[in-house]
Amino acid sequence: MSANVGLSLLVGCAFCFLAKSSSWATAEELGNQQANAVKPAIAPTALSAPQLERPTAPQDAGRGLSLFLRNSCGACHSIRGTDARGTIGPDLSHIGSRTAIGAGILPNTEEAIAHFSSA
Repeated sequence: MSANVGLSLLVGCAFCFLAKSSSWATAEELGNQQANAVKPAIAPTALSAPQLERPTAPQDAGRGLSLFLRNSCGACHSIRGTDARGTIGPDLSHIGSRTAIGAGILPNTEEAIAHFSSA
């Protein structure tokens, strides 16, 4: 498991628990959150994106996976090699190795993950 996967799983799906009407966000609420998210005017390209340094050691990836599984994130998302086998959300097996998140709009950094999940 990549070093960023724990943080990605912990923060990336946090907005699922912030729905006002219940402990789970409905598809409509998630769609509204994503539609209202601040997006850059010009999408970054491989040439304009800064080169990201990858952490050399996992930063509590086990805790992130534990929270992911305990909070039923696997009902929607899948992570190969775990009990998470959801088919509604994206496969998060290699999220830590991705250079971008949010359909390629933001770099896969702690700051961007926090921004993306708070939108």
